[in-house]
Amino acid sequence: MIAKDLGTTPLQAEFSYCDVIKNLWLLFLAGGDCAEDIQERLKSNLLQTHNVNVCSPDTIDRVLKSLATPNTVYTSDAGMEHQFSNHVKLNALNLDMKTVARG
Repeated sequence: MIAKDLGTTPLQAEFSYCDVIKNLWLLFLAGGDCAEDIQERLKSNLLQTHNVNVCSPDTIDRVLKSLATPNTVYTSDAGMEHQFSNHVKLNALNLDMKTVARG
């Protein structure tokens, strides 16, 4: 599902988008607050998890930056500004995950 929506990383990349997304999910589900928690507190436990390639915090940050797109700003009639992400691929991934979660 992740590769379908986000595509593949370059051939020379050590980690896939799927690896990075799994690391983020496991990080936050384990109570981590930031990418550095993987290295500092959770790496030994994550290394024991089947089918998980543990990424460094730098790798996570680099991949997230590569996926970033500028937000679109809309101004309401009342003059309030609202920012939205129109990242087509990440929005599609979110919708696919919602469909799978409903199962």
